[in-house]
Amino acid sequence: MKLTGLIVAIVIGAVFAFAIFYTSGRPGTPNSPTAATTQPASQPSAPSAAPAIQQAGTTPKLPAISADGFHPLDMGASTSVTLGSDADKGPYRLKIDLTYWGAGIKRITLANYAKVARGKERYVLADMISVAGDVRYPFGARRITINEHTIDLYAAAWSLVKADASTAIYRLVIGSSADKKVLEVTRTYSLAQGSYDLTMRQEFRNLLETDNKTDQSLRVVWEQNAQGDATPDDIFHGDDRSYAAGYFKLDYDPQRHHIYTDKSMLPRTSVLDYYRDKSRVFWPNPDLNPKCELAWVASLNRYFALVVHPTPLKSPPGNAADFPRWFEPGIEKGNLDSLGLEIIGQWNKDPLLDQRRAMFTLVSQPFDLAPGATLVLENGLFAGPRESDLFSKQPYVSLDFQNLIVYVMGCTWFTSQHIARWLLWLLKIFHFITFDWGVAIIVLVMMVRLILHPITKRAQINMTRLGKQMSTLKPEIERIKKKYSGDQQAINRETMTLYREKGVNPANMLGCAPMFLQTPIWAALYAMLYGAIELRQQPAFYGIFQKITGGRWEFLGDLARADNFILLPAGAQFTIPLIGIHVTAINLLPFLLAVVFYFQQKLMSPPPADDQAAQQQKIMKYMTLLFPIMLYSSPSGLTLYILASTGAGIVDSVIVKRHIKREEEEGRLFTAKPTKGPKPGGWKDRLMKVAETRQRAMMERQNKRKR
Repeated sequence: MKLTGLIVAIVIGAVFAFAIFYTSGRPGTPNSPTAATTQPASQPSAPSAAPAIQQAGTTPKLPAISADGFHPLDMGASTSVTLGSDADKGPYRLKIDLTYWGAGIKRITLANYAKVARGKERYVLADMISVAGDVRYPFGARRITINEHTIDLYAAAWSLVKADASTAIYRLVIGSSADKKVLEVTRTYSLAQGSYDLTMRQEFRNLLETDNKTDQSLRVVWEQNAQGDATPDDIFHGDDRSYAAGYFKLDYDPQRHHIYTDKSMLPRTSVLDYYRDKSRVFWPNPDLNPKCELAWVASLNRYFALVVHPTPLKSPPGNAADFPRWFEPGIEKGNLDSLGLEIIGQWNKDPLLDQRRAMFTLVSQPFDLAPGATLVLENGLFAGPRESDLFSKQPYVSLDFQNLIVYVMGCTWFTSQHIARWLLWLLKIFHFITFDWGVAIIVLVMMVRLILHPITKRAQINMTRLGKQMSTLKPEIERIKKKYSGDQQAINRETMTLYREKGVNPANMLGCAPMFLQTPIWAALYAMLYGAIELRQQPAFYGIFQKITGGRWEFLGDLARADNFILLPAGAQFTIPLIGIHVTAINLLPFLLAVVFYFQQKLMSPPPADDQAAQQQKIMKYMTLLFPIMLYSSPSGLTLYILASTGAGIVDSVIVKRHIKREEEEGRLFTAKPTKGPKPGGWKDRLMKVAETRQRAMMERQNKRKR
C-alpha cells in the first residue's frame, strides 16, 4: 500500500511536470520584432489585409470638392522625437520614441528595468512591427473616412508642431484635389514625470467655411493602431503572453460603476490561431454577455503590461471612486468604437518557426463636424510592470488593473489566487527580515512544510500502518476465505470483524487524500514564484557568487532565470532532441534535484516483496531523472523552491519512519485505540460504509475471476 501511494504521487508529479512544459507550447519563443534604430529609408507599405472601415450612413455630399482627390497635404518638416528618458535614476519612467510616419510610436523603453540582471541596457516593452516589408507602429494612424471616401494614412508623414521632453504635437491636413484644406487632425502625446501612462489626444477640425449653397459638414470615421504585442520574455516552457480586457456589465450595472475582467484573459497563441482564418473583430468575446461594453484592452507578458484605457478627467468632480465621473468614456463607446486584431507574418504549426506579429486596431464611431467645428478623442496607454503596489493606487484601482496580476503557470489553472497572494505577502515579510529573496524562498518553504507537517505525518502514518497491518493480516484473511469458501457474505462479515478487532480502519486506504489536499498550496506557491515581478533579476544568497567574481559569474544571479552555473559559448550551445530544450548553460540545481529525488525515492521505498514490486521500484528510479530534465531551463527560484521542499520532505519522512518504528517496538502500531465509534449517520460512519462496500465489491470481483 505504501508503495502504491508512492507510485501514485510520483506519477501525478510527472504528469504535472509534463503538462507545465507542454501546455504553452514547446520551448522557445517567437523572435522579437525587428527594432528600427534609424528612420525608414522608404515609406512603409500598406498591409495586405486589414479590417474594413465601418461605413457611414447617408450623409451630405461635397459638390464643390472632388472627393476622389482627398490626400494629405505637406504642411512642414516631419521629424521623429523622443519623450521622457531611459535614465535609470531620472525623473521619467518611460522613454517613448515617436515617428512621424502615422504619428505613431516606434519604441517604448522602461527606465527602471534592465534587459538582463546588472545590465545597463534598458528593457524594451513595445516595438514597431516589421515583417517582410510590412511596417506597423503602435498608435499610428491607419485610415480616415470622410463622407464615405477612405484615405489610407499608413505612409503619411505628419508635421511636427511642438516638442519637448514631455509633450509632442503632430499635425496632418487633408486637402482636396485643388489642395483646398478640408480637415485638420492634431495628435498630442503627453508623458508626465514618474508615470507609466502616456496620454494621446486627437483633435479633428473641419476647415471648410460656411457655404449657403452647399452643406460643408463632414462625417468622419477614424481608424488607428492600438498597442501591439508585449515583448516576448525569455521563458523555459514556451510563449506565455496573453491578452486581457476590462468591461462593463450593462445588464445590471448600467451606470458603469465597476469594471470586470472575468473570462477575458486569453492566451496569445490561442487567439492568433483562432483569428488565422477568420476576419472578425476581437471584441467582445463571444463567451461573454452581449451587453458587455469594453473599457480597456491589454497585451501581457510574464511581468509587464501594455493597456489602452480611458483617461481621467482633468478635474474629477465628486468622489474619485465614482468611475463614470472619474474617467472619460471607454475605448468602445464615445471614443473608439470597435476593436480589431491584425496579424502580420507567416504562420507555422511549429512554435519555433511561428513569425506572427499582432497589432490591435481601433475604429471610431462615425461623428459629424460642422464647418469650423472640432471633436476630441483621447485615450491613455499604460506601459509598465504588473506590480501590486502600483495597481493599488488611482487611477488603476478604478480601472481594476489588480486583476491583471494572475499567478498561473501551465496546467495549474486551478491555482488559488488568494493563496498565491497570501504566500507572496509572506515571502515579502521574510525578505524584509532576511534581506535576500533566495533565503526568503527557503524560509517560506520550510514554514509551509512545518504548517502542513501534521497532515503529511498523519497521511504517511496511515498509509504505512495500513500497509503493515494488511501484510500482517494476510494469512488470517486467507484462512477466512478458505473457511467460508463460496459464502461471500460470510467472508466480508468475518473480514470486517477481523479489521475491527485488529484496529484496522479501511478508511485509511484513503490515507493519501490529505496529501492531495496540499496540492493547491504547492501549486499556488509554484505559480507565484514564477510570476512574481519582485523576484525578477534578484540574486540568491546576497549575490555572493557575483561579489566574489566581480560580477563575472552568473550563477544564481537572477532567480527568474536558470541558475547558469557555467555559461556555454555560442558555438557550444545545443538543443535536446525530441524535448526541444535549448541548452545555453550547464545548470547545477537540476542535477542536485536528481540526487535529492533519488535519495527520497530510495528512503520511501520499502524492500520489494516480489519481482513485480522490484520492477516498479526500478521504474521509479528512472523517473527521478524526468523532473530535472523537464525543469532544466526553469527559473532558479522555482528549482530552489523544489529542492528545498524535497529536502524538507526527506526530513518529514525520516521523522515519520522513526515514529512508526517506535510505535511498532512498543506494540502500539496495531493496537486498536478505544473510541466511542462513529456517530450514526455522521461523515465517519458514511465513510466507513463506503469503504466496506468497496471492499466487498473488490472481493466479489476477485472471487469471480477465480471461478
